[in-house]
Amino acid sequence: MSTINTDANDSNKAVVAPLPQPSATATTNQKQKQQEEKLASAFERRLDGQLDALQSMLSSLAAKVEAIEEDTELGQLQQNQHQRQQGAVADAYKDMTQVEHAVGVLEPRLDLLLSKLDSLLEGNDNEEEKLERETLAA
Repeated sequence: MSTINTDANDSNKAVVAPLPQPSATATTNQKQKQQEEKLASAFERRLDGQLDALQSMLSSLAAKVEAIEEDTELGQLQQNQHQRQQGAVADAYKDMTQVEHAVGVLEPRLDLLLSKLDSLLEGNDNEEEKLERETLAA
């Protein structure tokens, strides 16, 4: 019987090693990395959106604070002006009461002077009438 050398035949054949198949854990890791990257990207977009919203809110609040400060300053100016006006009114009232007091004190004197003036004028009128009578009689 003849024996065939299978070793010789095998040596002529090229040995092709099969490509290593990625293990199930390697593909799972790749998928997990891709999902993490997608989630990170989505998280970054969401975070950017929230940061933009917060910046917008802060800008709006800053504008409101500035408006309130301006209103407060305006209110203080108006209050100061109102206080000055009240002070001016109070001063005018004091002046009026002083004038009324002075008029009250001087009124009797004025009445006396007016009555003296009237009597002097009447006395002059009487003298003029006497002169007229004398001139007519003469």
